[in-house]
Amino acid sequence: NNCLGELYMLSRFEINKDIKKRGQSMYSPHIHSYCELFYLLKGHCDFLLGDRTFSLIEGTIILIPPNTLHKTTYAHNELCERINIEFTYDYVSNLDKCFGNLWINTNAFSNFIYITPECREAINAQLDNLINETHIKDIFSDYLIKIYFESLILQLIRIREEPSVFTINNNTIIVDKSIKKALQYIDNYYYENITLTQIADMLGLNPSYFSNKFKTINGIGFKEYLNMIRIRHAEQLLIETNFDITSIALQCGFESSNYFGDSFKKIHHTSPTQFRK
Repeated sequence: NNCLGELYMLSRFEINKDIKKRGQSMYSPHIHSYCELFYLLKGHCDFLLGDRTFSLIEGTIILIPPNTLHKTTYAHNELCERINIEFTYDYVSNLDKCFGNLWINTNAFSNFIYITPECREAINAQLDNLINETHIKDIFSDYLIKIYFESLILQLIRIREEPSVFTINNNTIIVDKSIKKALQYIDNYYYENITLTQIADMLGLNPSYFSNKFKTINGIGFKEYLNMIRIRHAEQLLIETNFDITSIALQCGFESSNYFGDSFKKIHHTSPTQFRK
């Protein structure tokens, strides 16, 4: 039971470098089954990770483990440049063999790493190598991508362990305690018949007030969030087990396989059966 899990989905490595417009934001937080590296090259943004929001400055990198809720909101008064890498665990599997899964999880994932200006040239050069290699399609390219990427991860961990490195932990903004408690309850009891009114009563809040507060803080409605968490667990069962679709739907808290299928397709744009294949 590690944060990366043992989900060996189809191999994936995609790297994108783009500019975000002033005030651009994801519509709502999201999760996915693969890992992600986010690097803010220029500008500022707010970054929601799980139930916490961080204010990021340029030069900040975060490695996001699978099935972790996250969202970016970019500053209103400037253009922001970022690099985003989506990858499956096989692209760091050699590090796992050398250093162990616990070491990788502890030192790489869910840690914000600030790259000082004097270190950025070397890090940016490694990223340029990765971008260039993804455009080369020969028998060597995929192997070289893995080598470059694992080298990058080790370099980031080395930077993080330097005692002089700036951390942004003091800039953490903890969300409203009642909403944090609600998120934790959903994460723990997603498989039960959870309702908005039930959670509101547990917190001693008016259901309408709780609903508005939940959406304002999380950028997503209560039911949408609940379904997203349930589908995250359903993904694991679809990949790791041979349970039929109805059984998975019920185990994850959906009232029927049809509702599960509709909710799953809304997020993944494919059916649970096709996802499993």
